[in-house]
Amino acid sequence: MAKLRNEQDRVAHVLRRFSFGASERELAAYQGMDADKVVDRLLNPSNKDEDLDPIRFAFIAQQDAQPTASRFRGYWVHHMLVTEHPLREKAALFWHNHFATSEEKTNDGLAMLEYMQAIRKQPLGSFKEILRSMVTSVAVMKQLDVQMLNRANPNENFARELLELYTLGVGHYTETDIKQLAHMLTGHGYIDIFGRLGKTNDQRLQTMLKNDTWGSAYCYAPALHDETPRTILGTKVSSFDQVLDVLTNHPQTAEFVCTKLWKFFGSPAVSKPAIAAMTKTWKSTGGNVAAVLKSMTKTKEFWSDEAVRALPKNPIDFVIGIARAQGVAPFLKQVARSGGAMTPIAGDHSSCLGEAITHIRRIGFDLMYIPTVAGYDGGASWISSDSMLRKSEYNGIRVFEPYKDKTGVLK
Repeated sequence: MAKLRNEQDRVAHVLRRFSFGASERELAAYQGMDADKVVDRLLNPSNKDEDLDPIRFAFIAQQDAQPTASRFRGYWVHHMLVTEHPLREKAALFWHNHFATSEEKTNDGLAMLEYMQAIRKQPLGSFKEILRSMVTSVAVMKQLDVQMLNRANPNENFARELLELYTLGVGHYTETDIKQLAHMLTGHGYIDIFGRLGKTNDQRLQTMLKNDTWGSAYCYAPALHDETPRTILGTKVSSFDQVLDVLTNHPQTAEFVCTKLWKFFGSPAVSKPAIAAMTKTWKSTGGNVAAVLKSMTKTKEFWSDEAVRALPKNPIDFVIGIARAQGVAPFLKQVARSGGAMTPIAGDHSSCLGEAITHIRRIGFDLMYIPTVAGYDGGASWISSDSMLRKSEYNGIRVFEPYKDKTGVLK
């Protein structure tokens, strides 16, 4: 149990929850701002620091490209380390665990990249739009064994997971709801074209970039859709958009997702008053995530002695927080500026990111390879004798001091 003694302590508490830590560097970036202003600034991120093409991570000097999630996650870790908008990345991390997906199942690195970019695009925006992007994600469909949902054979497993994992939670729907939802989802699917874009991965990626296309794509086939109106959770629906409305606006979805948001950003101990305030905001805003998190910070429970320093750091918070405090951002930003979309990432840049990823995995979070569709439990599950040992072995990542030769070329 810890107490907040002054405004600086309150700012530090916000940064521990909504950023990757409250180091001296992080605190200095918000100098002169009170906790409320820090919250507002963090809740209104931009994408201005997207200065790096993720496809570069697939290319390898003098080797065929490897468009795998194991390489693309370096792009995400790069932005976690350099961003001036850390809550965008932390919120995206929350959704990654909520819509848990792994290349071990999808076997499609480009689909995983598209999924990663979808959850990073507007992670603090409308839950309905986040849900839409996930239900139509090729990676999510592959994770749940879907290729084309057709009216001759509705996929009840996909419908069940949509209700159980992503919206209402276990036990708040009926088998009839599952069957009706499965019919409403028919016609949705995806196609793969990556293998037809060239003979090698290099050629395929080059063709993809040249023609502004992708290796796989969501598609909708009206001829395979069951147009019969259905009743789901007590509401009659006749379109996919109406299905998303019903799921987003259902009181149990608000409680289920807000509880998970509280346990990720607030405290591992469930607070009924805080969650009630968050669900009220969810209802009034139609599931606007930024507004829900803002309402969290307006509760006394968020600032309580029981909540302060009560949330165990997940492996990403731990590793990224130390590396950011270490000051790796200027180096990473500098080396990232050189090269086009088909230029392999510099070796020292890649090594720096690789070290961070290795430590994150060793401590217990396999980014882009979450082992179960239920995601990680979080909270106290991050505390074990093994994870504590792995944490003790980490004291930052190597930063290679860049220099320029006589021609001004960065080495």
